[in-house]
Amino acid sequence: MRKKGFTFRIAKAEAGPSNGGPSDSDVAYRSRYGYDERPWQAQHGSRSASRGKSVVGHSPKYLLALEGPPGSQKRIDGVWGGLSKEAPTKGCLAEADRKLYGDVIEWASLDLTVLNIENLMLNGVPVDSRYVEALRRWRSCMSGRGMRFKNPYEAREKADSKESTRAETLAIATADAICNGEAGLTVTAKTVAAEITSELARKNKHAIARHKALQESALTKIRTGQIPS
Repeated sequence: MRKKGFTFRIAKAEAGPSNGGPSDSDVAYRSRYGYDERPWQAQHGSRSASRGKSVVGHSPKYLLALEGPPGSQKRIDGVWGGLSKEAPTKGCLAEADRKLYGDVIEWASLDLTVLNIENLMLNGVPVDSRYVEALRRWRSCMSGRGMRFKNPYEAREKADSKESTRAETLAIATADAICNGEAGLTVTAKTVAAEITSELARKNKHAIARHKALQESALTKIRTGQIPS
């Protein structure tokens, strides 16, 4: 990209481990801080990594340099009706992938397969009968506390809205945590997600193994100086 006249300012990731956040059923935390996770992050030393950003933005010239001319992209259809993508075969992105992984189409297909496993897991959890039942229990629990929401996302959206007072926000967050624990909502979601992911990974173990091998090969090339980092 530099050869084509584009420069970048890369923001370095802040040092420190990523420690997630408080449990969805942590009543003590939610009753004190609501959905604000900054106190938890400060206490546990959690850091958020910053992605590098281009200085120039997505101008037509930038996209041409990055992805190549129109029509040079190859469509990769997602497996199991999942996401699809347009894989560049020319431009700096394709050149980088070719140096790192070899066949750009093979890499794009493998990468899309791995991405679709997560995507299909996310789509599969809400329709699983166990999760549906846990969500029904959560709704019943919330309703018993005078709060009618379809799901925790709707509850959080209401709690974080400008119309909600601090007291209302804490009340919703606390009830949400109590009901999440009683209904086993997050626990159920994690169980279902793990099962779906495991099954999809089993069916696509060869693609996943090849994807991992190409990633490790690319890292070796960078670490040994074969490709500038």
